[in-house]
Amino acid sequence: MAAPPTFFDERKIVACYSILNEAETIRQSLISVYPHVDKILIMDGAYEGWPSPEDNSTDETLQRIQEVEEFFGLGKIKLQQYSRMTQGEKRNKLFTANRPGDILLVLDGDEILFGNCLSLYRDQFTSMKCSTIGYVRVLHWRGAWDWRPRIFVACSDLKYDHWFRILHGDQVICDLKANPAPAPSPDSLFFNGFGVVNLHLGYRSKERDEAGNVCKEQMLREKWR
Repeated sequence: MAAPPTFFDERKIVACYSILNEAETIRQSLISVYPHVDKILIMDGAYEGWPSPEDNSTDETLQRIQEVEEFFGLGKIKLQQYSRMTQGEKRNKLFTANRPGDILLVLDGDEILFGNCLSLYRDQFTSMKCSTIGYVRVLHWRGAWDWRPRIFVACSDLKYDHWFRILHGDQVICDLKANPAPAPSPDSLFFNGFGVVNLHLGYRSKERDEAGNVCKEQMLREKWR
């Protein structure tokens, strides 16, 4: 007789988004990640102090999300709307809105996942503790690859102290300002088999603007399944 499933066997992989007005890129982002996760949690809403009158997305973001769900038809996407929370408050909900122990892949609405299927890493995900951070290579069209904390275990003890600092309880487990180049440790895992492309165009020269726009148009094509 097969052994009953354990807590770790039942862990889900959840893609988590915090977005506002991402109509230009959210469809392609979701298409790139949908086949590789068990669930997608999208939190839509403006941060506190955001210089805009609308509290939630007013472009075609929600329509694009619905189009992706209808295309795949597996009921993976869950949309929640919030307004005028601080960035930390909104991002911290990602840790508590999911089932404790689930594996969270945190993405922005203008990012595309590529590389080997996430499901190939379920064994490594199973070894993660609440204090473990998974680092993923993020390519910015500004010109560099950076290791960024993007994979977490859902846990109420985790919280963003700021966008660059993450705590487990009272202990700082990630501080990108103090340590912009994180090194391997017992509480960190580095995933080389897949990565993320960030399409935000924040360039420092005309040449980078032109090159970035060319790359962005290529990445926005729909062949991400």
